[in-house]
Amino acid sequence: MSNYLQEKINNSFTYIPLRATSPYSLLQGAVTMDKISQNCLDYNIPAVAIVDNNNLFGALEFCEHMSHKGIQPIIGCNLNVKSEKHRGSLVLLCTRREGYKNLIRLSSEIYINDHGEEIIDFSRILELNEGLICLSGGQNSLINNLLVNNQKKDALKVIDKIKNTFKDRFYIELQRTGFDNVEEDLLKIAYENDIPVVATNTSYFNQIEEYEAHDALLCINQSTTVDAEDRFRLTPDFYFKTPQEMIDLFSDIPEAIENTLEIALRCSYKVATAEPKLPRFSGLDLNGEAIEFEEQAKNGLKERLKIFKVDNEKKYWDRLNSEINIIIEMGFPGYFFNCC
Repeated sequence: MSNYLQEKINNSFTYIPLRATSPYSLLQGAVTMDKISQNCLDYNIPAVAIVDNNNLFGALEFCEHMSHKGIQPIIGCNLNVKSEKHRGSLVLLCTRREGYKNLIRLSSEIYINDHGEEIIDFSRILELNEGLICLSGGQNSLINNLLVNNQKKDALKVIDKIKNTFKDRFYIELQRTGFDNVEEDLLKIAYENDIPVVATNTSYFNQIEEYEAHDALLCINQSTTVDAEDRFRLTPDFYFKTPQEMIDLFSDIPEAIENTLEIALRCSYKVATAEPKLPRFSGLDLNGEAIEFEEQAKNGLKERLKIFKVDNEKKYWDRLNSEINIIIEMGFPGYFFNCC
């Protein structure tokens, strides 16, 4: 995919959206796969990243959908992270298969180890870093939150750990969405520590006119009302911006736009489809499973007919034989053994 993308870039300089959010960010994202792909086609965008919150539910669908439209898919995730007493998010993008496997582990651990909050320890991000690019995050990120709360020393410690681990796979993320007025600090840190910057714009809705409708969606997510004063809100800037809008917005920092292309060229991994791989039961092959399944099913019905007296046993045997034949034809007898 990278050669294809390079050709597209050579033909037309553009900006690559690295923070598209789909409805798989439940009750937060409202930009469908169809809308994302149509935007890319309308604006001549050759690649796009999906970065849902804490999950990869849409990864396979996204890859298949974008590939069929001639658009390079980039798989990512916006993970809630804790570092000591600090909270925030970090964005990870897959560059290759190993990165995707690590991202699966990280997003899964958020739910497996959930203790009342969907979050993962910062140390796990550092441990499972291979094949991943790390973006510092925008609004409500771990680093931005520290800077907003005047905890620059702690922010520098986090940045230092990420840089030492991810090396050249770490980018300081710049967003101009009306939140977190810490861009000056981020730029100073980036230049002093030789960390590249990248421009992003998280898109939770498709067009600016959809802001109010999306705000109502956020209220549902928070079980509150639109007029509640202390609830979480976004600004109208969290829509799918066009490349020209982003180029104009960051005209004073052109390298931040250029680095979206660099990241896209580094992220050439596509999730592959595969046939379902069902576990075998007790080492039996498919034929052995079918024989064992049929025998146990018939023995089970015999036992039940001894307990429950019925007038017409034949209809139960006919139904059982029909069900057995369907399950064996589909190759699923082992599934019923392993799920019981």
